[in-house]
Amino acid sequence: MRYRIDEIISFWREGLRYPGQTNRELDTSLQLPVVLGCTAEGLPYAMLLTDSRPKVPKRMEAIDVRVGKRSGAGPSEAWSLTFILQDQSLVHAFAEICLAFAERIAEASSKDAALRQIYVTVDQWQRLLKSGRDADVVRILRGAFGELASIFEISERTGKSIEDICASWTGPYERPQDFIFPDDGSAWEVKTVRPAAECIRISSPEQLDTSRYSISLIVVEMKENADGLTLPALVDALRGQSSDPSTVTGYIDDGLSKLGLSIYSGLVSQTTFEISRISVYAVRSDFPRMEAKDVPENVLDLTYSLNRGRIRPFMLHTGVFQIKDSE
Repeated sequence: MRYRIDEIISFWREGLRYPGQTNRELDTSLQLPVVLGCTAEGLPYAMLLTDSRPKVPKRMEAIDVRVGKRSGAGPSEAWSLTFILQDQSLVHAFAEICLAFAERIAEASSKDAALRQIYVTVDQWQRLLKSGRDADVVRILRGAFGELASIFEISERTGKSIEDICASWTGPYERPQDFIFPDDGSAWEVKTVRPAAECIRISSPEQLDTSRYSISLIVVEMKENADGLTLPALVDALRGQSSDPSTVTGYIDDGLSKLGLSIYSGLVSQTTFEISRISVYAVRSDFPRMEAKDVPENVLDLTYSLNRGRIRPFMLHTGVFQIKDSE
């Protein structure tokens, strides 16, 4: 019997009720059986049964791989090659790889050929997962870099200290705006765009809703460039212009951790950005936007885009990004 992806996921979810106690064969016609189940810890797994000891694939992202000798099993199923998912957010992709296993095994001319195809599938999974995760990290990194670079601009415009602005960095914590200052009723929203971008994406009606705070919109034009600045270098510059560097470090480290970023990881520490320009806009009452009160009750997850040309009349300042030398 063959299963669809949604059926596989449903089986794993049911297995969470009795972890380690139930399993099911993915397709009974396969020459290499593929058995699905959940570990005693509640982690989805796919176990391949073979007649000879399989080799262990290279370390996999998000998947633990184990080889085992099965006592009491017949000679055709004496060994197991088990893939255990460690990241539940990837359960759909894991179901896809299980179906890919079944398809490759079904097409293979022998058990040895089937096992070779399993390793090919694992290698493809590795490359796809790494490229997908790297893309997600860079996207998050771009946003965080733009927000932290904006601290210099906010300090210049308001006279607030670097450490006070870092303390008000709310971007990582799912607040409507990226910097919120309750004491003076102001907030700042930061958008990072590529230099040629014509539109700015607004993630929710609350983002530019001025019913609670007066809002300034900062647009950071930036791109990846080998001659640019890394995130660690940007953080060092913020520390250098603060009277309390350890406080700055603490707030930034907490925010980056919340975003799932490590300043010491290779991708984060080696990716360089060049900021060409920063522009500041006043979100006044006539600023073109959607606010929470404008959204019908049953409309959910509304996003929209602003044309940069149309909001030019609201621009307060635009200029080249520069970090002043520490005094």
